[in-house]
Order: sequence, then C-alpha cells, then structure tokens
Amino acid sequence: MATLAAAMSSCSTGYDIGDDTRPEVEHVGPDTGPEDPCATGENVPEHCYSDTEGDAPWGEAVVAPDPRWSCGFSVTYNDDWHDDVVCSNGVESVRPYLREWDDFVTEDEIMESALEYEAYLNGS
Repeated sequence: MATLAAAMSSCSTGYDIGDDTRPEVEHVGPDTGPEDPCATGENVPEHCYSDTEGDAPWGEAVVAPDPRWSCGFSVTYNDDWHDDVVCSNGVESVRPYLREWDDFVTEDEIMESALEYEAYLNGS
C-alpha cells in the first residue's frame, strides 16, 4: 500500500486542478430562461396551456379543424383493383372496396370513384 501511495504522489501535475482563476476560464451560470416563459410564444412549456385562457398562451384562440379525409392510389398487388385506394384523415385510415359492379377497373376509374368516396367521407 505504501508503494502505491509513493507512486501516486509522483504523478502530480504542477498546477491546481481546482484553479478557476485563470483568465482563459469563463464561468457561465445556468440559463434560467425568460422570467415568464408562458409569454414568449415559442418553446412554451406545457403547463402554460390552460382551458380557461384558450389554447395559445399568448391569447390567440386556436380552433382545431375537423380532420379532412384524403384518398389516394395504393396498389395492393392482390390482383383485385377494387381495393387499390387508401383514405386517411390523419388519425385513421380505410381501404374501401370501390366499383364492385365493374369487372375490369383502370387506375383512372378507381381514382374517380376514390374522389367521390373522399367527398362522401368529408360530408360533401
């Protein structure tokens, strides 16, 4: 044990590791942020949002729009073109079976029916 202590004492660096008075060392305190983070309008903490003051902390009322449905061509590769459309509103999606009465469906025909189905889903 004494040998280890003697070996460790010869490894001193010659300067104090705790010396923070050197001019090249800049001391920066922690960023506390703005005094009222709810009033900044950006990077607003979640606790700033309350039901009594609207959805936006800076006083603007935000109205959430109803999700709109959008349908697009999406090949299934199952040899049945009747279901090659996916409709989504951003929350859920459906794959409708369109043009059941048509024996052979082209992409243009399925997209025409998809747009009609999209209008139906959106209440138009």
